[in-house]
Amino acid sequence: MEEVLKQRINELEKRVTALEGRIPEQPKEIELKIDGEMIAKIVAAAIKKGVEEAYCEDTHS
Repeated sequence: MEEVLKQRINELEKRVTALEGRIPEQPKEIELKIDGEMIAKIVAAAIKKGVEEAYCEDTHS
């Protein structure tokens, strides 16, 4: 029984070691590419939100 348990532990340790080898040490950096069109969309959304907030404040005051 004890020998079976030792063998099973040994097998599990090998599997853990193999899995650890597949996990990268540090996560890869994610490249964020923002082009002119995306910047324009972000700016347009910010302007639209600002205009909507200003309009709401105007109508409620």
